[in-house]
Amino acid sequence: MSTALVLGGGLAGFLAAAALAPHARQVTLIERGNLPGGPEPRREVPQGHFGHILLGGGADALDSLLPGTVDALRAAGAHHRQIPSGLLMRLGPGWLPDHDSTTYLIACSRHLLDHVVRERLSGLAVAVRTRTSVLGLLGGAGRVDGVLVENPDGTRETLPADLVVDATGRHSRTPEWLRTLGSEEVREETVDAGLAYAARLFDAPGGNDGFPVVSIVPVPGRRAPGRGATVIPIEGGRWIVTLSGTRGGEPSRSEAGFDAFLGSLDHPVVRALVRAARPIGPIRTCRSTLNRRRFYEDGGPAGLTAVGDAVAALNPVYGHGMTVAAQCAAAMRAVLRSEGLHPDVGASIQRRVAQVVDTPWSMAKEQDRGFPGAKSNGLSANGPMDRLARWYGDRLARAALTDPAVSAAYFDVFALTAPAARPRGCLRRAAPLPEKAADRRRGDRPPSTGGRTRRTALTAAATTTPRLSPASSPARITGVRPVGEHPTSRLGLVLTLYPRVLADNYPAVFAFYEAVLPELMGYALVRGDAASGYASWDTPEGTTAFAVIQRNAFAGEVSSAPPAGGATFVVPASDAAAVDAAVALCRRHGGVLVAPARDLPGWGLRAAHLHDPDGNLLEIQTY
Repeated sequence: MSTALVLGGGLAGFLAAAALAPHARQVTLIERGNLPGGPEPRREVPQGHFGHILLGGGADALDSLLPGTVDALRAAGAHHRQIPSGLLMRLGPGWLPDHDSTTYLIACSRHLLDHVVRERLSGLAVAVRTRTSVLGLLGGAGRVDGVLVENPDGTRETLPADLVVDATGRHSRTPEWLRTLGSEEVREETVDAGLAYAARLFDAPGGNDGFPVVSIVPVPGRRAPGRGATVIPIEGGRWIVTLSGTRGGEPSRSEAGFDAFLGSLDHPVVRALVRAARPIGPIRTCRSTLNRRRFYEDGGPAGLTAVGDAVAALNPVYGHGMTVAAQCAAAMRAVLRSEGLHPDVGASIQRRVAQVVDTPWSMAKEQDRGFPGAKSNGLSANGPMDRLARWYGDRLARAALTDPAVSAAYFDVFALTAPAARPRGCLRRAAPLPEKAADRRRGDRPPSTGGRTRRTALTAAATTTPRLSPASSPARITGVRPVGEHPTSRLGLVLTLYPRVLADNYPAVFAFYEAVLPELMGYALVRGDAASGYASWDTPEGTTAFAVIQRNAFAGEVSSAPPAGGATFVVPASDAAAVDAAVALCRRHGGVLVAPARDLPGWGLRAAHLHDPDGNLLEIQTY
């Protein structure tokens, strides 16, 4: 039996130690910080304050390494959710549909997950040295045979080993240490979308029983920053709400900025949920989201291997980091069972680890290359192959909105229970789908599942107390009717018709409504002020309910003179095609076109204007 050193006391390090323990005479895990005795935050794991999920592929690997861990997590308050019934996911134009599946996820805080794993590992023969810093690798260009460390008292010590495992995460210094040994440079690829995070804890109103994970995924390829959000139910009846925005669209740490970002998302459901919940902590931000892949499998010294983020640091928005860490450890165990522990086994482990990270790495880098200003190893990521990959990915996502087979394949790959090889028939299914077809066929609604867990989020958005019952009526999100419930849903309209007062004395009218609407109706001002010429108020659920606009703002945009009358009515629509369809419908029934559909850059939307038979102005605009 041989000796092994594991560098790093995060999830990847503890699971690597679990894989090594049955095959080594001695396993020592080295951690530079302290390890708490409970599910508490660690300074060395700042990402622990943000949302995490353990996908089915990772949970299976975790339980195979440390049997009973998933049950222990659930007993401690973690939530088991089936995918997709317990994962409400929006991909650009719509919500992925439900289907029968055995895929699942585990939702809890990172602090709880790490604590339960540490507890389960305590029964194995693993020595843990905390407050010990690794200063470098020992050996030469062809062989690593230990590490140099600094102990808590400041003394230095050499620790020999037959195998050193780097599990120090995305800030690993192994390439630098290898250079000092004379080894060849480690090949590296990076993709940086400039994504930033803002996260906050909330008390979940009514608790988390049956509440799904809700995710609005940032959409690449729009020539605008990607914006997304997740609501993850965790232990203690709490939610972690995490906002994510790419370069130029980053979320803010301020209260007002957090809410404004929620209002900028493709759908109001997360904003509605947040407004119904009580914040219980500060807003925290993070910008350490660079995708980095190090190709250690190309070759390197014996006696060394790397796992987890030290090999493939992935943008956390895709939720794959912990799952990859678990699967890397399971891959290591498989090699050790076959070959045993010896210095040359590191190369075999590295090749198996490369197979684990290939799928999530490809998914993350291709997605992030599509955002404005994305950089790949310092270069623009907008070459022909990049555009082709994004074209295919967009078509596949749209097909997944309407085709159960494609949706099932998508979720299997997302949960890392299947490789990212193109599922048979998916290219044929995805490629012919015309632009925005999924929007018209699917509608702008989340899927309803006949009383299963995803109803929770849907009913939640329509009430100020988001608690779902399995017996609740068919679910919906405020302002959006399911397809087939109303004929206009086939036009892609968002049915939230609201009045907008045309004001000659805008400052006085604004002051009046800002004084009375919050107390009278519970509406909150979300846009504008006394000098802006436009202001709007939302319901507590996050739906626009009322607006005031300076009458002269319409002059030149709608007609040569300001419109008459006291109000205009706004019909939001999902896209340009829906605007055109709505205009045609209104004209067939007596509406008089005042201004055709056109882009209004000053207003940031596309709109058409008509008069009803009595001369009232109707505005149909992109939502």
